[in-house]
Amino acid sequence: AYTLPPDLPPPPEGAPVLTREESAELLGVSDGTFGVWERGGRINLPRYRHRPVTGTPILYLRSQMERLRDAFAAQGQPTPDPARPGV
Repeated sequence: AYTLPPDLPPPPEGAPVLTREESAELLGVSDGTFGVWERGGRINLPRYRHRPVTGTPILYLRSQMERLRDAFAAQGQPTPDPARPGV
């Protein structure tokens, strides 16, 4: 089962960060797809929080998310599944 450590560290000072929703948008996927990719190991980047309290937004470094976006783009876009239109 997927569990999130409650004691995520704060991001490096001054580093631009993205929320999970902003990260999903940058990658061009839904929040749900982002979560599936994260739980499946396709997204395996350090996660941060401004405060070490469950319920505060999970953050990712913008620079790392941009590199991931570029790596995914270099692999090409996924082929739509004709059995599941719109997914």
